[in-house]
Amino acid sequence: MSGKSKHLEEIIQQHNHACTLQVVFVDIESYSKRRTLNQVSVIEAFTRALQTALQEVGKKFLEYAQSNDLNFKSDIITIPTGDGAAVVFSFDGLADVHLYFARELLKASYESRVGAACEVFAAEGWCNCHSHFNLRIGISEGKGIIYRDVNDNYRKSDQHGESCHGVGRSQSNPFYRGGLQADHRHGD
Repeated sequence: MSGKSKHLEEIIQQHNHACTLQVVFVDIESYSKRRTLNQVSVIEAFTRALQTALQEVGKKFLEYAQSNDLNFKSDIITIPTGDGAAVVFSFDGLADVHLYFARELLKASYESRVGAACEVFAAEGWCNCHSHFNLRIGISEGKGIIYRDVNDNYRKSDQHGESCHGVGRSQSNPFYRGGLQADHRHGD
């Protein structure tokens, strides 16, 4: 984590750590089936897709961020999980920011494979010859707690101190295919 977040510190200090959270849980499918060196290249490709999606969120909601004195680089909590991440949004005025992020992450993941077809990946959903990956994405929304851990990183828990999980398949999911096609037709 790079520095303190004014927004998150305000939640901690003025709201007794509590706020409404929108969380996107992301898991790389078949990650553990890969060789160790390929796991590294998959994590690097996943990290690039994650950064691309966060940049798109920043562009889409720039006006909101500026008018509310937010810095998405420090105000969005990203928690690595080894074979994925939990991305936490705590912005009261952005009801669908997490959905937009999930869609942009799926788009970035898909676009990272364009032009590099792999028969093994197409058949099995994973391979050791490329850094291609599919994602499972879960979405959660509700009251949560923001705190700083022993390494001074921001973390979250739900009101019972636990994480919430939901699962949905990505690239083979009709939501993904239909959603992107519809967005491109309408120019979003």
